[in-house]
Amino acid sequence: DNFPTDRYLLEGVAGECGLTVRWVEADPDGGVTADDRAPARGPDTAFVLLSHVAFRSGHVADGAALTALVHDAGALV
Repeated sequence: DNFPTDRYLLEGVAGECGLTVRWVEADPDGGVTADDRAPARGPDTAFVLLSHVAFRSGHVADGAALTALVHDAGALV
């Protein structure tokens, strides 16, 4: 549930570079969790855009756990 302009920016950069964006859909009331994120990471993951607070619900994500998952996949946050 990233802020829309963040999504537009990432999609534009990916399009310019011939890359694919995979959005992780999360519970709009609860926000993204480490369990939501785990299946989407892999050896082709280069970058993860993560909003610490879901702008619609105000959910605060576990930034440390999500960042650790991303770094374990060899990607940047």
